[in-house]
Amino acid sequence: MNIGLAWPIVSRFRRYVEGLPDGGVQAVGTTVRADGFDFPFSHQDETTIAYRGRVDFTGHSGLLHVFIEDPEITLHDGEALISIADDFEEPRGRMSFARGAFVREVVDGVVILVIAEPRLTDESCDLFNGAYASGALIDPIVASFPDGRQPVAAR
Repeated sequence: MNIGLAWPIVSRFRRYVEGLPDGGVQAVGTTVRADGFDFPFSHQDETTIAYRGRVDFTGHSGLLHVFIEDPEITLHDGEALISIADDFEEPRGRMSFARGAFVREVVDGVVILVIAEPRLTDESCDLFNGAYASGALIDPIVASFPDGRQPVAAR
């Protein structure tokens, strides 16, 4: 079983970008799949699982540039908050992207978290320039990481 974050991000946004005459999707340190992206596992602490990699969406002669970098999942009270690196904040901070309830299971020594119905946050709506409403449902997210190091909140 692979260890990492299987994340389509927002598949309808990806389809839109790929349909632009000059649209592009470029991944660095992340595997591109037909149905999304695989971000490799980085590390974790008591409540947060971190992944690494970057996906850039570009188009409209450079006017469109959205990037998703170094996603993290923070678990609290049965909910998962997905955040991404925020390069526009000094010092570099985090931007909340989506949140949702999760289901946890362990298979062959790997913890799997499934966030079946993640919803965009207010901050991520700004990232997409208001094209998607706060609370909009996005594609399911599947996170995996080694058992024995799972965050306390996931036990």
